[in-house]
Amino acid sequence: MRFTWRQVGVFWRVLLTLPVALFVIWYIPGDMLLQTLLLSGILLYLSMIDIRFLLLPDTLTLPLLWLGLLSSALGLLPKSPLDEAIFGAAAGYCSLFLLAKGYQLLRGRAGLGLGDAKLLAALGAWLGLYWLPWLLLIASAMGLLTIMATRVATGRPLNQPLAFGPFLALSGWLLFLWQYSR
Repeated sequence: MRFTWRQVGVFWRVLLTLPVALFVIWYIPGDMLLQTLLLSGILLYLSMIDIRFLLLPDTLTLPLLWLGLLSSALGLLPKSPLDEAIFGAAAGYCSLFLLAKGYQLLRGRAGLGLGDAKLLAALGAWLGLYWLPWLLLIASAMGLLTIMATRVATGRPLNQPLAFGPFLALSGWLLFLWQYSR
């Protein structure tokens, strides 16, 4: 399925991007501002696309991965040295890839898209290996709470697909802010 940026909606992009950018400018120290704004904007767009299309395009996830690795290699992410970023990216991708393939073998149908694995790899590059279990725990808890709340509020069937990318993105973003604001 192909999408265009117009389909995501200019109104929603501006409405959500402006407060996020203003918060980042206020909250993050100047030496981390550019990286944090890039990360925030890409994660926000990925979330909006995944909510609407159940898709995390490689045109955003892969550059996010390479930006994280490059920033780490250049020392722009001082709390995520290059070796941790590489292992974080590899572990992030492999964990969700193996989970997706295992589910597919057991159930005979896809249960998790590989875009989620690529997004987790990118977040592993930005955060490092240590933060991946926390990221997955927080994202999974938010996803489960959302499923249960929508089930109670609307009667939504439990087997209906849910975009997991926004939960990964929000968890990764919050952990990044917490990591670099201390």
